[in-house]
Amino acid sequence: MKEPEKQENQENQFDRILSKYISIWIWSILFGGTATITLTLLNTVPRGRDWSSLSYIFIAILSYGLIFMLMSWFSLYKYLISYILPKFFPSEDQEVKLKKYQLNKSSFYLRRSFMYFIGGIVAIFAMKIAELFIGSLY
Repeated sequence: MKEPEKQENQENQFDRILSKYISIWIWSILFGGTATITLTLLNTVPRGRDWSSLSYIFIAILSYGLIFMLMSWFSLYKYLISYILPKFFPSEDQEVKLKKYQLNKSSFYLRRSFMYFIGGIVAIFAMKIAELFIGSLY
């Protein structure tokens, strides 16, 4: 084996290892963020006095936020199953080579999880604004 070919193989191996750890790093950040937002939504209690019929606004926003978070959890799970586990634990019969369509599908799950994560953050901000608005009416 010639020296340039050997160096190229080492670089390709380094790139494969680096891509594994970057993918798990991004997934871990989204996992932690999704857990934080989910617990924040579950721990949210409206403050103030009598909320009466206006509390339905708050409950609707909370419900949308929790739905966003459930969908984010589901997308993270699909990314784990479709990309991370096959990449770190290939089958014993053969080395798993992720095809281009599988890579695109798994990156779709990660993007979708991030968008749902942003939706959950927007729901938290909307709840705080609704709480301030409704609280100022009473």
